[in-house]
Amino acid sequence: MCFSYSLKFFPCRWSDNLILVLKLLFVLISGHELAEAMPVKDKAPVQVDVERVGDMTHVEFTGQKDWKYDLKKNGQTVELTLPVLDQESQDKFLEFTSLLIDKVEVTTEKANRSKLSFFLSAA
Repeated sequence: MCFSYSLKFFPCRWSDNLILVLKLLFVLISGHELAEAMPVKDKAPVQVDVERVGDMTHVEFTGQKDWKYDLKKNGQTVELTLPVLDQESQDKFLEFTSLLIDKVEVTTEKANRSKLSFFLSAA
């Protein structure tokens, strides 16, 4: 199963737009309310494709039948925890640049979960 979504930011509080778009992305994909991060055993790593399309960023996640994730905002940081990403996908996020995001950190939790931390710019 695969899902994709294009992100477009509007001229209001862009950090609110990022949170809203990420929440909508996962609600649309999963077909249910935001789920708690739960271990996913014996699953293939998630693959990610990130590309720019005009003033939008298109993100596509593949590799899971059931998506278990957690999305939080802590100050100027948005954290997304999901099934473990493959190394190539981690590298794509580490190389990601944007006027709205200062940097992205990828950490592995419990050997089967990845946490993406998006550090929002103060602008």
